[in-house]
Amino acid sequence: MFTMTLFALSTVAAVQTGLAPDHMVRHADRRPAIASSRPVPAHATAEIRADVRGAAEHLDSARRAMSLGAFDLARREFRLAATIERDAGRLSVDAMTGLASALYAQSYNREAAMTMEQLSNDALRLGDPDAEALALADAIWLYADAGQRVAVRTLTQRLRTLMRDTPLSVETRKALKARIG
Repeated sequence: MFTMTLFALSTVAAVQTGLAPDHMVRHADRRPAIASSRPVPAHATAEIRADVRGAAEHLDSARRAMSLGAFDLARREFRLAATIERDAGRLSVDAMTGLASALYAQSYNREAAMTMEQLSNDALRLGDPDAEALALADAIWLYADAGQRVAVRTLTQRLRTLMRDTPLSVETRKALKARIG
């Protein structure tokens, strides 16, 4: 009984707000929409929320979630922060490394490696060789931990070429030496 009441109330609310799918609305109940008669997709509401809160707020929320062990929430918040940064044309190092950490904490090693590889590609696109090299080193380690030998070989060759052909900062070279050995 409670389930049916809840369903009826949510259906009425959806129809009244104009967010109900067409099959739920009788023709007489339709109200003219200002911009469109279609419901707002879920990803659009996430983008609206992302615009309201900045990347810094999402990063703070993600870090709090990580400290509490709420890794799913942390992943969502890190992903939103990364999207905001990427859309603004900035490199999202903190958000992407945080996302990789959240994925790794949940034993999604391959996905964490793919996240770091994406960060290295973003750094390449935006012209930050230091961030690219560090992200590549992390991706290599994560792929190795996930048993992805082909990816390890491919990224190792890319990192070697980058280190040989690109001037990297002293700090980056030290960090790479500490990570790789």
